Amino acid sequence: MKRTSRLLCSSFYALCVMRLGGRLGRLCGSEKAGRGCAVFLVLVCVTACLAFALVEITYLSRFLHRSPGGTAPSGVRAPRMDQWGRDVSTDRHFAIESLAYANLPAAQQAHQRSQHAAIEERRRKVMEMNGRRIVPRVAPGARDPNAFRLDPVLAASLPRHVEAIVDGIALLRPPGTPPLPSMHTYWRTYTADELYARYDDLDYLYSFVNGTEANHNYRKKIRVSCGRAILALEETYFREHSPLRKAQGAVLTGEGAAQEAMAAAEGRGTGTKGSADAGADVLRTLDHECSYYHSMTNLTNDVFLNRFSGSATAQTVDDRDRETDELRHSIRSLEQHVQWHRGRVVIVSPGHHPTWVDGARNFLAGVCGGASVQALRSRGTHLRLTTVHQDALMPYGMRLTADSHVIEQHIWRVRNTTAVHVYMNDDYFVNRDVAITDLFNEYGGTIVRTESGVVSYGKTADEGISWAEGVANTELFLIQHLERSQEDALPPSLARHWKKVLRLEEKASARHKLFARVKEKEEGATSVRATSGEETAMEEEIQRVLSFRELLLTANSSFYWEAALESPVTVSPMPEGSHIGALQRFYATHAPFVYCTNMFRHFSVRFEGDMAPLQLRHRERKARDLFVPFLYNGFIMARPWEASAKFLPYLLELSDASAMAAADTKTDLGRMPDVTAPYFQEKLHAAYQRNLAKYVHNVSIYLDNDDGCAPPTLYRSPSADVVYMRAQDDLEQNQRAMNGVTSKVPLYFNINAGFTSAEAAKQVKEFLHRQYPTPLYLEKVEEKDMAHGLVLDTLTKVFTDLMQLPIVGVVSYEEGVCPLVRSLSLAFAGHHRGRVHVAVQRYGDGEADETLREARTRLRNRVISAVPVTGCSYNRHVSIGTAVRGDSIADLASRILGNHGASVVLPSTCGAGDGGAAGLRVRGFVMDARTPHAPVTSTAALRAALSMPGQTLALEDFRAMRVGPDDRDVVLVLAREDAAAKAVHWIDGASENDLLITFPLPLREYEEMEATVKWSKP
Repeated sequence: MKRTSRLLCSSFYALCVMRLGGRLGRLCGSEKAGRGCAVFLVLVCVTACLAFALVEITYLSRFLHRSPGGTAPSGVRAPRMDQWGRDVSTDRHFAIESLAYANLPAAQQAHQRSQHAAIEERRRKVMEMNGRRIVPRVAPGARDPNAFRLDPVLAASLPRHVEAIVDGIALLRPPGTPPLPSMHTYWRTYTADELYARYDDLDYLYSFVNGTEANHNYRKKIRVSCGRAILALEETYFREHSPLRKAQGAVLTGEGAAQEAMAAAEGRGTGTKGSADAGADVLRTLDHECSYYHSMTNLTNDVFLNRFSGSATAQTVDDRDRETDELRHSIRSLEQHVQWHRGRVVIVSPGHHPTWVDGARNFLAGVCGGASVQALRSRGTHLRLTTVHQDALMPYGMRLTADSHVIEQHIWRVRNTTAVHVYMNDDYFVNRDVAITDLFNEYGGTIVRTESGVVSYGKTADEGISWAEGVANTELFLIQHLERSQEDALPPSLARHWKKVLRLEEKASARHKLFARVKEKEEGATSVRATSGEETAMEEEIQRVLSFRELLLTANSSFYWEAALESPVTVSPMPEGSHIGALQRFYATHAPFVYCTNMFRHFSVRFEGDMAPLQLRHRERKARDLFVPFLYNGFIMARPWEASAKFLPYLLELSDASAMAAADTKTDLGRMPDVTAPYFQEKLHAAYQRNLAKYVHNVSIYLDNDDGCAPPTLYRSPSADVVYMRAQDDLEQNQRAMNGVTSKVPLYFNINAGFTSAEAAKQVKEFLHRQYPTPLYLEKVEEKDMAHGLVLDTLTKVFTDLMQLPIVGVVSYEEGVCPLVRSLSLAFAGHHRGRVHVAVQRYGDGEADETLREARTRLRNRVISAVPVTGCSYNRHVSIGTAVRGDSIADLASRILGNHGASVVLPSTCGAGDGGAAGLRVRGFVMDARTPHAPVTSTAALRAALSMPGQTLALEDFRAMRVGPDDRDVVLVLAREDAAAKAVHWIDGASENDLLITFPLPLREYEEMEATVKWSKP
């Protein structure tokens, strides 16, 4: 019956085919020919199907006939193939992602690398055929740390992780196993009102460059002309003065070696022959190797300064540094459209303060503006713009840079930065009213705005400057760390380095003291005594937080030279060739970046080994830089919990727990079936997981931006609502772009400057003025336009009088005098016209004072600045004296200002809620730049021995100190010890040269311009 049915069906299908062919033939004029064509088409289809089946069978046979044992290196028994014949050995670079890999012999490591290369090639082809997970226009970020690896769709394309090696057996993490056991994340939702209350005071941080500013122009030209020679000299000096160096190839032995070792252990150096002349040797070498420096060695200060200022400089400014009033109009757009903002606006620049800012208002309005001026804050008006020199944020010894990618990696170091800050270039503009929900989602997470274009692949960049190659280079970094590396991956070298730092006795003592205080507070707040288990959990939590604080100290930017050249933590090796990620990532857009600050703190610790070498050698933009917007977007969307202070200590504990669990599992092998038995791997892994659970503690991370970063949301263009505009010399094309901005009315737009003509610059200025015609309160305005004339007149007179008062500086070393004097140009924004008195502390009583150069020799200072900078030749407005160590600031100021009878009375509008500043008679200013605990006794203290203010100042940055018989007679003191409380930036250094990099040129107000240039010795 079945056979008859099959025959009938086949006959029926054949009849249908023939009838269809006949109909086609009748349409073409020949029914017979049509039937023949139909039969031919059927034969072609059958042949094609047979060929496809043959190809598939051949492809699968390569896996079905492979021996499982053939894929494993000798000594390591690999698990079986899966049901599809796929090799389940890890598809990752073991050298950086698996602690187990470090335990294998070199030959086995090489075998694993070859396996990695073969599997990677197969994975790349599969990804090209299947595509990647498509991200919608609006996409939520990750919240569950285990969800990514447990996604069934992604699991097939993601690598398997080697959790441990138990007696030579590689344990692979089975699919569906959480990568971060016992770590839990928590988040909450907010209403719009709650978001306003929580984030209306966030910081807006701007980057700004004015190419016509003299110091910046000099630094740029000396970097371009002599940059390679300078870096080579600095690196040579660093290596030659290593404590473990060999003296010209000869190993120190006997008494000499013992003396060197003892000196290093005691924190002192034996010195080297001619070390006092090392600075002069550096300058002589640079004079031979850099003709540009040689051409300036015999000029007067006046001629030298004129080379880098004035109209000639303005004509040579490139597109990136040209000033066309973008910053002024960008801040106007901020005040016009973000009127709920109550926080700071901080400008990070290479030392120049905007010339259009009114000095009197900026210095006094915050304290002395009166009720009418303070009321302006309620509608988004800012009463102060603070300019911070980028050198105050950059790592010690790496300040001669124009690499904006490097600078952006450190902008989060602005003092007291809020938990979330907005980073803006000076050519970003707000075009419509911005609500708090345009910056934050319902979880308090940051809004990530991107272009629609997908970053198609990742690949290591060359040494060029291609932006596209730089994007691919950063994408490869993200693929390696966010996809190939498991969430619990920790390089063994990094783990060993951190453990060495964290296990010092003094830190353990500090943990116990803090625990005692917290325990006492907790017992006082509750009537129920905590159990021993609760006490242990509390102590463990405190230990994790304190551990991270210590980790931050290890990544202190004062030691980036050591991190770049000598750190045991190596740069993450990247695989060769092009690679495609499992997830789509998009090009960053040109719009304000809303950043969770803790994520950058995490980068500075976790990836110090990757960032430090780049920052040392890249002093201009390079394709191998890590592009910050792409880096942040990748991590915040995938792993926002990593920003928590608890995450890295948790990884350290997990690393230790894994090793202990592997040791316990090894002892269980005797009670388990033979390795060849079915399900052996599953049973072994189950035993390992049971042992691991004994050592891993629970960790709770709150995704609230104060602990971990809150879950973000991605807005992909056109949902990003951003327009990119590039202004060129073609005026008609510029006008079309401007009309597009006007018609589309996006939330944000930018103007990328690609023009060189004055006409194009004028066109851009006029367009911006039409968009934002309302001046800022802090702008210099004409008398007829003053909205608050009476207040402004009062502030102007008070400010002018204050700027005539003398400044008293106090330093611990003579090398600190010149940098302190020059820093006044930024601190007072060029407005100060009074005298300057600087006192250098001495011991007195005939006791010899160690110079800072001698201290550098004693402590084997290895990081020097080879940048040629001019020393100071003071004019009559500056006097240098001495002070006895132990003298109070009040006594010193009274003695110096005793014959100076001028004073300025602060008006009645000052200090309504600020301690009653009204009526105080200000006698002068004091800049307390003394070295804490002088003389210095360690390398860390040496690198902070000298200091100078690194930002523009306002009245609220000072504290009043009584200096006269009347309580109202005061001096305004700016002190290093108040830096954290006042959020004032200081720039530290170990030598005069270290600080004069920031202000390398003579200052007309305080220096003799007819004197011959005097070069400072490193």
